[in-house]
Amino acid sequence: MKILLCFFILLLLLAFAPVRADDPLTDARLLGTWKSNRDVTVEALRPHLKMPPKAQTLLFSIFGRLKLTFAGDKLSTEMPSIDKPEEEPYRSTQTYKVTAVTADTVTTRARDEKTGSETQVTFHFVSPDRFWIKIPQNDRLKEIDMSEWKEFFDRVNK
Repeated sequence: MKILLCFFILLLLLAFAPVRADDPLTDARLLGTWKSNRDVTVEALRPHLKMPPKAQTLLFSIFGRLKLTFAGDKLSTEMPSIDKPEEEPYRSTQTYKVTAVTADTVTTRARDEKTGSETQVTFHFVSPDRFWIKIPQNDRLKEIDMSEWKEFFDRVNK
């Protein structure tokens, strides 16, 4: 009984231990390839947009293209050209670490291998095969409130 109690306490301590940014955590929920879901993203964005219809159409053309692939500690991104489909897609690879996990979120910190810049992103899972991320405020669009903007992604393969 005493051993069982000690084991239970140890499990509780591990479950509620603070997560350090340098812990090499992984989360299997992220692994695989994900693609931006244009339809769900547009429906989520529409109520928060205060821009002319023409600008909305241009904005909406961006979504549904980006692919994210998580494999080991690498995050690869692929974004086809919006207006020149014959061009090679933009590709990049980053090293990432999981820095925090909850029942429905995974937070990562990624370092771009070309630029060395770091970004932190929280993935909000709405199902095992769909998550959303907050679209960060663009410095060139300071006049547009992007605080409620989200982009949804669906799992491509398991």
